[in-house]
Amino acid sequence: MKHTVWLLLVALVALAAWWWLPSAAPAPQPQPEVQAPRFEAPLARREAIGTLPVDVPTLAPQALSKGVAPEIAAKNRAALTALEAQQYDEAVQLLDECLVAAPGQAVLRHNLAEALWRRAHARDLGVVAQLELSIADLTRAIELAPERTEIPPRRDEWRRRLDAQRDMWTDHSAHFSLSYDGSRSDLLASYSSLLALLEDAYGEYVTLFGIAPVESEGRPISVVLYRKQDFRDATGIGHWAGGLYDGVVRVPVEDLSKERQALRRVLRHELAHAFVARVAANRAPGWLNEGLAMRLEDDDAAWRARVKDSGQRLRSLPRITAAELGGSLAAIVGEDRVRAAYAVALVLLDEVVLAAGERAPYELLEAAAAGDLPAKLQRLTGVELEVLLERVQTR
Repeated sequence: MKHTVWLLLVALVALAAWWWLPSAAPAPQPQPEVQAPRFEAPLARREAIGTLPVDVPTLAPQALSKGVAPEIAAKNRAALTALEAQQYDEAVQLLDECLVAAPGQAVLRHNLAEALWRRAHARDLGVVAQLELSIADLTRAIELAPERTEIPPRRDEWRRRLDAQRDMWTDHSAHFSLSYDGSRSDLLASYSSLLALLEDAYGEYVTLFGIAPVESEGRPISVVLYRKQDFRDATGIGHWAGGLYDGVVRVPVEDLSKERQALRRVLRHELAHAFVARVAANRAPGWLNEGLAMRLEDDDAAWRARVKDSGQRLRSLPRITAAELGGSLAAIVGEDRVRAAYAVALVLLDEVVLAAGERAPYELLEAAAAGDLPAKLQRLTGVELEVLLERVQTR
């Protein structure tokens, strides 16, 4: 009996302990709130105003003369500071406010037209919505400054490009937006491989040029593929052009199944121009710009074969001057002269590499940005450009 009572008492004590311990234990502490990661729009979908992507001719903005209200003069100065800092939205807004307050001031109309012109060129013109905004900026600039005869042709050119791009499909990768006619089965089936090709080239060029433009500028590089006739209509460039870089990589493709290897070279070539423009601050002479782009199209064996072939062809092509090689080679008139200019550029770059090494062209780009290209070229090769040019055209 005693044994039974004893067991009953033990059971009651255990039951009380089981009941009491959970209530006596410290209450669980609240877990720290986990912050959701801040959403960042993918680079390929950002719409940013950046630096002028091509060698855009600009006019100097002007200060207001005496007799203008001090607050308007101060706001105009602030707008000019913003303009030179490439803060185009701020410059346009300030100048708009100035012009509302002083509508008769011709200087303000000139400055606002210039700000609109620069902002129009700094947008990503491979994106239809951005192109439409830029056309609207140019339309207003024409109204403000009808004496600026360079603006209407540019607006007309961009309208043609808008017509060609309006119904295109766009796919994205980490560093590119690729626009093309989505009804074309050849491109629809291959867009991912084309983006992969571009991404491979981008990684290679980041190392070679020492810059990462998409990461630094916060927007992708736009690539647009056209049918050949649409390319001519949109760019005004003849059938001899493989592509164009004007802030957007533009390439004609008629039949991808037959042009895949050629397209690879053209895409690498035009992408190289995008890097050259940034490193050289749009100051690279045509021969260096095109020569380096051709150098990066293919492997070393193909490069050596092209140099040899170009050197031989120069014997039967027109002579090209140093002045012609300083500007855009596409601006040279006459197909034979254009062919000669590209051949000269290719052989000239090879001369530089043979004299000063593979890094020499990239050093020349930096010198171009600093305004020191002639002196740098002479230090690297021991001779001036004219001597090199004479050498490659008379060998």
